[in-house]
Order: sequence, then structure tokens, then C-alpha cells
Amino acid sequence: MSFSIFLFPDLASKKACLPHWHTPPRLAKIVVFALLDAAVRYLDTLKASGESITPKAWRAEVQRLTAEKEADYLTMRSMREDIKAVETLKKTADRLAREGQPQRREEQER
Repeated sequence: MSFSIFLFPDLASKKACLPHWHTPPRLAKIVVFALLDAAVRYLDTLKASGESITPKAWRAEVQRLTAEKEADYLTMRSMREDIKAVETLKKTADRLAREGQPQRREEQER
């Protein structure tokens, strides 16, 4: 039994009805516990292999992952700005198309 299912026993039954439980706070909890589950499995494999875990290596990995997260966040932010610009253009084009349609109909009737 995975750790996340242990903490959220009703999680397995809720997977079937995704729209009802797919709210951001609940999804965030599920993601956190999935990551925790993966970390537990990773540490168990390290423990079983006899490989030592050095704090220096963990700190370096945390710094690398943090830098990667920040870079991904900046990329996501620029994508959001691009999407907003495209949506604005689309709305403007739709508005102009709607304004131009009655004139075209009048021209076609003449």
C-alpha cells in the first residue's frame, strides 16, 4: 500500500470521478504525497543498496532543483503573458469580425 493511499484512503475511489475532486488544493495535496511516496521509495532503494546519503550531495541537489524550478516558473510566466496577448488579439479580432458582419450583409443585399 502506498503512503499516499494510507493517508487518503478514499483517494483510489475518487480517481474515478476526476471532475469532483480535481480542485487545486486537493490536487496539490495529492501531488505532495505522490512526491513523498517517491522519496520514500528512493530512500528505501538507497538503504537497500548500502549507498551512503551525504548531506552535501542532498544540498547540491536541492539547489539544482530549486534553480530548475525557478527557471521553469519564469518560462511559465512568459507563456502566461503570451497566452494573454493571444487571447486579447483573438477577442479583438472577434469583435471586429462581429462589427463588420452587418455591413457585409447590407452590401450583399444591395
